[in-house]
Amino acid sequence: MNPLPFQPDAGARRSRRSCGSLLLAAHLVLPALRAGSAGVPLGPVGEPLRAPARVAVDAAGRLWVADVAAGEVLAIDLSQRTATRHGGLARPLGLAVDSAGRVYVGEAATGRVRVFGPDWSELAPLGAGAGEFQLPGHLAVEETDGRVTVHVSDGAAHVVKSYVDGALVRTLGGPGAGAADGQFNFPAGLWVSPAHELFVVDQNNHRVQVFGPDGAWRRSFPISDGGLGDRAQGLAGDGQGRLFVADTFQGFVRVFTESGQETGTAGDYGDRMGALRSPAGVAWLGGERLAVASLNTGRVELFSLGGGPRIWIQSAAGGHLVLHWDGALYELRWAPSLAGPWEPVAAEGIHTVTPDPARRAAFYRLERRP
Repeated sequence: MNPLPFQPDAGARRSRRSCGSLLLAAHLVLPALRAGSAGVPLGPVGEPLRAPARVAVDAAGRLWVADVAAGEVLAIDLSQRTATRHGGLARPLGLAVDSAGRVYVGEAATGRVRVFGPDWSELAPLGAGAGEFQLPGHLAVEETDGRVTVHVSDGAAHVVKSYVDGALVRTLGGPGAGAADGQFNFPAGLWVSPAHELFVVDQNNHRVQVFGPDGAWRRSFPISDGGLGDRAQGLAGDGQGRLFVADTFQGFVRVFTESGQETGTAGDYGDRMGALRSPAGVAWLGGERLAVASLNTGRVELFSLGGGPRIWIQSAAGGHLVLHWDGALYELRWAPSLAGPWEPVAAEGIHTVTPDPARRAAFYRLERRP
């Protein structure tokens, strides 16, 4: 029998096939669920999380995650599959890391942005510390000729503040909410382009506003979809012209050009692996990979925007299933449950799943090789 290409059901995104007493669940890959879909799921980051709200990437390629419910920030090495946890934070939301390894954390409960060195020693906060902000929900770092500017989106105050060496140097927006150019109604996600343009998600005005290096307003574009999309939060860019906006209300990520043309999406709403519920933060990992903090599933999901892995499932005699995939690019992993632990399968490109009466289910997924 010829192997058949496996594509997850559009309503389930995960397909299960009976195999004697074995239930096979393959968490993969070809799900163009929406016209113009740009991203396919690669699976979640394996660390247990409660409510991941923001993600960031450092110069070494580590993924940082702010877990607002746990009061923690995690540094995750995706290649080594290790993580370091830093606790004792008061509802961490905003998160950014500069090229020197300094970590900036916006605390919702204290209204401050704390600063930590590469060894997690605490440095001076931005501004006056506690009470400097009403809600430091999103952060972005801009570096120019050795000068580090930290931009802070304060949604409750309807302003974006910028700091150099801990001192306030500029405020955009305010006082109060507004809809005119350069004003905000709950600013959210931030991203700085290689040309030093500052992009700001203006959540309740359903748009992204763009400011020049001098803080002057340049342009804006809408991000709503028939009146929806009014809970956009996280924002990231790939530095090559693409922007990624987390549509928290609808449960997916919108992909735009820097001029505002929507070109696709990543993810869709749900609880299953690869799906999103209240995506609140996004970060570009490079290598055509996007990390998305899915707040209400307690996971950080990874997506490929350069074409995802493909797997073929072939039924064989005796209730066996034979899995085929590109073993040069992807490693097959299995787990007894969705919670893991995920272990590599000692095979490259083909693996036979044998029915086992003692094991009710086995779950499989592909991970890109380093």
